[in-house]
Amino acid sequence: MKELCIDSLSSLLSAENIQRVELCSKLSVGGLTPSNELFNEVHTYCKKNNLKLMTMIRLREGNFIYNSQEIEAMKQTILSLKAKGCDGVVFGCLTPHLEIDQVAVRQLMTVCQDIDVTFHMAFDEIPYSKQHQALKILHKLGIHRVLTHGGSMRDPIETCIPRLKELIQWATPLNIIIMPGGGITEKNLPNLQQQLNTTEWHGTKIARLKQ
Repeated sequence: MKELCIDSLSSLLSAENIQRVELCSKLSVGGLTPSNELFNEVHTYCKKNNLKLMTMIRLREGNFIYNSQEIEAMKQTILSLKAKGCDGVVFGCLTPHLEIDQVAVRQLMTVCQDIDVTFHMAFDEIPYSKQHQALKILHKLGIHRVLTHGGSMRDPIETCIPRLKELIQWATPLNIIIMPGGGITEKNLPNLQQQLNTTEWHGTKIARLKQ
């Protein structure tokens, strides 16, 4: 399963050999919720081409610590996207102590019935010593997968392989998918697949370009 991360329809039109799309706006700040117009364009294309569509739920840039008003706005956004036929959503909520915000995630999950849910790279801000417990919490909250670089985005993903292996080992008995991302390309993916026992991969350059 190769998931292509995009913030424009043109990025999708030039790609092939992918199975799922993560749609954002403003990838330059890590991705925000796309506009209705962009969602409608990409959703139409995905339906015609049998591609699953995940949509970023992040209404502002900056940290992943949200107040109650922001969580309510995120819930309403999810409900709107569900009504339009989105296959799943992507979000991450942390406490000021950089732990999973269980209250916020639980509230968002109340409107995520029947759709896929990814906890995004906010996970990488959790101290490594707390990540095993964080995965257990996400399992209890019903999260399906975690998108992670396995370390600092300043480091090439190849250097994060040992930590990614450990995260996969922890997540497997919890039935959570660890989806590596950040610096994965069509060229380095085969090597990563040989070293990491996981089935889903994420990136902005993960697709083969149409000739």
